[in-house]
Amino acid sequence: MLSSEDFKSLVFHMLIEGTLDYAIFMLDKEGNVISWNPGAEKIFGYQENEIINKNIATFFTLKDNQNNVAQLKIKQCIAEGRVEYDNWCVRKNRQRFWCIGMMGALQNTQGKLQGFVQIVRDNTKRHIVEKNNYFLANHDTLTGLPNRAKFLEKLHETLIHANRDHTRAALLLIDLDHFKTVNDSYGHHAGDQLLKIIAQRLIKCIRETDTVARLGGDEFVVILTRLKSISTAGSIANSIIANLCQPIQIENKTVKIGASIGLSIYPQDGKNSTDLLKNSDLAMYRAKEAGRNCYRAYSAEMLSETLIKEKQHQQLRLAIEQEDFELVYQPQIEIHSFDVYGAEALLRCRHPDLKDVDPNNIIHLSEELGLSEKIGAWVLKSIFEQIKKWTALNLPIKKVALNISEIELHHPHYMRSLKKLLTKNPHFSNFIEIEITEKTLLSVIKKQSTVLHEIKKTGVSICIDDYGSGISSLSHLKDFPIDVLKLDMSLIHELPDNQSSGAIVSAIIKLALDLNIKVVAEGVETTQQLAYLRKTTCDLLQGFLFSEGLKPEKLEVLLKNGQQTSPVFH
Repeated sequence: MLSSEDFKSLVFHMLIEGTLDYAIFMLDKEGNVISWNPGAEKIFGYQENEIINKNIATFFTLKDNQNNVAQLKIKQCIAEGRVEYDNWCVRKNRQRFWCIGMMGALQNTQGKLQGFVQIVRDNTKRHIVEKNNYFLANHDTLTGLPNRAKFLEKLHETLIHANRDHTRAALLLIDLDHFKTVNDSYGHHAGDQLLKIIAQRLIKCIRETDTVARLGGDEFVVILTRLKSISTAGSIANSIIANLCQPIQIENKTVKIGASIGLSIYPQDGKNSTDLLKNSDLAMYRAKEAGRNCYRAYSAEMLSETLIKEKQHQQLRLAIEQEDFELVYQPQIEIHSFDVYGAEALLRCRHPDLKDVDPNNIIHLSEELGLSEKIGAWVLKSIFEQIKKWTALNLPIKKVALNISEIELHHPHYMRSLKKLLTKNPHFSNFIEIEITEKTLLSVIKKQSTVLHEIKKTGVSICIDDYGSGISSLSHLKDFPIDVLKLDMSLIHELPDNQSSGAIVSAIIKLALDLNIKVVAEGVETTQQLAYLRKTTCDLLQGFLFSEGLKPEKLEVLLKNGQQTSPVFH
């Protein structure tokens, strides 16, 4: 009959031999195998007669053996009594697998080391799943680059190391120029392909110690570490711009984009991740304002300008809510009779903190806020009210011109407002003249829009402002219902001395005459300019030589008297 100890030993032996999911084996004091269970045979692939007396190093990777990991594990186990496993191991066929387990030191009753027992399990499937989940949680699925979460973690680590080592780091915030055009023109699939190619190009532009990540959309960021000089960051930024603006082939189409980059340096431009990212963002917008496809380095002045703009945004919101605006009217003069033909309505803000801000900046601020449509509706309503008053007074004014932006022109609400006002006052269409810039005309051409023809159907006249700045082709004049060309002021200012400007002015005026289009010379300020223009077939003049923008009641006096306020005509 078995003794109690023998029975326990038998049960223990049966458990070990019957376990297939765990490798359980014994090692001598030097780490050589002295026992081997069926689970070990299944996991490692060695028969018992093949592995007995082989060292534990047999199961470690080449890299681990080069670092003497097996012996370090044994020493740690002797010192601590046990050591856990969570690393790559190698099977007989040299295939790697991820093992978890433990090694325990075996001692006799006197505490003397007898050997080791090791229990190991194959955890490869779970390890791969966890690793994939970690990758997905920390990387952009489209490009494979680190995502925002991983980028912030990496930036935090970079700043800690830079602070410890007294080195500089830098942040490059990259926004692709004209990416939306690619998406709109060729579809989102083409946009995705483009982003993948951009990601690879960015990787090639940086050093091994740097990091490139995708923050989302078409926005990328680069972390530069251990900078020897600030100029290195600028050189890398220029290299990125040069690479990204090279043509890209996508689905048999050649695509060309650019990049606007904002640069901030640690520690001078920010002591933490939040400040560096914010300041890079400010600098990136300055790059866009500078014409795109360039980089700008952050400066403290940018923050001051941003604070001023934020304050102006608040003030403009309040002014729009309270309709704190007014219109002044700059007369347009018939070139030979000097009679007042019409006037251009010019927006002025009465808000005390905004009244000295350039009107063009007011419009730009309203566009940034997405409120230009509200201002445009107010201007349109005010002009109709003014025309109603002037026609009731039977004043001899033929046209009132108003400027509308590209955003307003393409906004469906603007056409609805115009048509609604004209429904109530249909004959007012004869008085209204809408001015758009050459740049806006170009947007109409690109979008193949019919908006100008829709406006023309209402009876309203259409004027191209700042004409001659070289953006649009002369051939476009025959394709659109243009009634008036207003010559760019830069051309007028150079008359009569600049022969090239004179030639351009004469050519435009002659072409307009042939196409039955009126011409307005804007920005006339000297008698010499006046004398030159009176020798041409130009129709109308506008500028400080005759009058600045007038309040409605002053223009009414001028219209009643039939004379100009400028001393030139007194």
